[in-house]
Amino acid sequence: MDLKEAVSVWQASQHDSSRLRGAARVLTGIPHYFDADYIAGYEQEARVSRVTLDMAHTLMTGISASSPQTASDWHRQVGLPSPGFAGRGIQRKDKNREDGQIAAALRKGVIAMPLWGFSLDRAVADSYGQGPNGPGFMFELDGPFHGIAAWIESGCNEHDREIISSGIYKVMWLEARDDIWHVGLREEWHLRPTAP
Repeated sequence: MDLKEAVSVWQASQHDSSRLRGAARVLTGIPHYFDADYIAGYEQEARVSRVTLDMAHTLMTGISASSPQTASDWHRQVGLPSPGFAGRGIQRKDKNREDGQIAAALRKGVIAMPLWGFSLDRAVADSYGQGPNGPGFMFELDGPFHGIAAWIESGCNEHDREIISSGIYKVMWLEARDDIWHVGLREEWHLRPTAP
């Protein structure tokens, strides 16, 4: 499976990237940090698609082969201005269900995400969190992390400044400000995929 093709599929739509995230969870056996029917649906779609599993494996292999860099390092590498930023807003969901599960997972101090994406552009990261109920969380990377600069690999969607990553993260801070949980994450381990 070609890395450029896998990245392009990731970038094609939210459904495609969600399906690939589901495939990464299937490959690693690591569950999502909250339960929902649609999360289980993406994983089921992935289980029956060898192509999707292969693409997730290709992405995780590419991430694993990368050199870890801080947000400022990434900014310098891709020609973005300082100071460096890397993060992702998370839409507010059902406050008594999904949001409560996310907060509980974060309070444990470690969170695993076999595949996920975030932006080097703060405005784009903020936009990821916009939804009918507004933003609930802002995940921000602290310290060096492995990843793939999606737009450089594919040649598409440069405005997103998206990094595709994979890892187990230590929660460095968890602070409620302006009715949003601000979360600092530091990569503790990057995840190596098993063969699909």
